[in-house]
Amino acid sequence: MHPLICKLESNIFFLGFRQKVAQELQVREASLELSMGMSSDFEEATRMGSTSVRVGSSIFGARNYPSKAKDGGDTSGLAKKVEGTKISST
Repeated sequence: MHPLICKLESNIFFLGFRQKVAQELQVREASLELSMGMSSDFEEATRMGSTSVRVGSSIFGARNYPSKAKDGGDTSGLAKKVEGTKISST
């Protein structure tokens, strides 16, 4: 399935979910926050009713994630450092 269709279906799901929550809580739907959308699709999310979007990468640029270890993220080196650490309650 095309990613845009998946996003649209997700947005529709969240809109419906907010409506059901509002009914259950007996509050106005507009009183509930709805966070949908990111830098790449914030315009569509706001058109669909999002009250909060995440646009950090548009402002600050893409994140630079550290590369993972080749073995899938083995943290045994960290465990060895922690093993020798003494913890005291003072």
